[in-house]
Amino acid sequence: SESIRSALCLHLFQTYGNGSEPIADASKLVFGKRNVETLRAYIHKHVSEKMALSTLSNLVGMRTNNFLVAFRRAFGQTPAQYIIAQRLRRAQWLLANSSYDITHVALEAGFSSHSHLSTVFKKHFDQTPSDFRMHWKGKFILTE
Repeated sequence: SESIRSALCLHLFQTYGNGSEPIADASKLVFGKRNVETLRAYIHKHVSEKMALSTLSNLVGMRTNNFLVAFRRAFGQTPAQYIIAQRLRRAQWLLANSSYDITHVALEAGFSSHSHLSTVFKKHFDQTPSDFRMHWKGKFILTE
């Protein structure tokens, strides 16, 4: 049993560690309330910008691999999934509450193009941004 645990730890370290420090105890890879709020606020403020995983992990002082585990536990999804969800929320709000064209909405919400927004939007909501706008114009309110 001890040799299996040692072999597993060595495997995990070689696979996921960077050689400079041991992997943290997985049960301790959690964010406090302050870290969750810091990340949420940062992502919402910078939703239209590219966000590096290293930037997010540095905000809470964690190594990237540990950060990924803690983020999924706190938010129920990966950072990429969470960021896309926030970008979609922003796009929905802009579509319903502005007269910006779809390209402007896409860029304002952090998508690379009209096409990128349309593809992701259709995948998540089974409708185009234009269809969403026609149905929700002036009626869409963001809730946390």
